[in-house]
Amino acid sequence: MRLVKTLDITNRLDIAPFQDTEALARAGLTADEGGSAAWLLLPHGARYRGAAAMWAALAVVLPILGDVLLAIYHLPGIRALQDAAYRWVATNRRRFPSGPPYLEE
Repeated sequence: MRLVKTLDITNRLDIAPFQDTEALARAGLTADEGGSAAWLLLPHGARYRGAAAMWAALAVVLPILGDVLLAIYHLPGIRALQDAAYRWVATNRRRFPSGPPYLEE
């Protein structure tokens, strides 16, 4: 998400941690849904989850490349590979360095 935040120079995205219960409620997501994966909800109602959310977020912040990025994601085999990689990272996210925690455990 740091990369997406850095690239979002026009502040097109409202990014919130999954621990933000008010943001989850506004998005119509449960705590389990929010904690299981990244989500991107677009004003026209489209909802993306996991790797698709990351690719779609990049497409939003890099509109000149948006169609190309989404086309790459939908290439045969790429989607399955990206989804598997996303699930592995999401499962092991506590092992990766990050910024300050949003909630103390």
